[in-house]
Amino acid sequence: MEVKPNNGVLFKNDRKTEERHPDYTGSITLEDGLDYYLDGWKNESKAGKPYLKVRIGKQKIQGSAAAPYVPAKQPAPAAVIESDDDIPF
Repeated sequence: MEVKPNNGVLFKNDRKTEERHPDYTGSITLEDGLDYYLDGWKNESKAGKPYLKVRIGKQKIQGSAAAPYVPAKQPAPAAVIESDDDIPF
């Protein structure tokens, strides 16, 4: 499912096995185009009014659960030694 920037989706968490697990899970796409996990819990205020508490989680890595590719540092260029045939020794 494609989500527009600054929008997200939550689905009922059908894998919830403990009270601390979120009631809803999904994702949110921020303005920069990066996707993040999104969790939601059903809650009730002291006044008895129901509300949904949400938390933005870690960034979702597209296509892999591995860390993003970071190119290796380039080696420093070799020193250039100039030849001077006029040196008598």
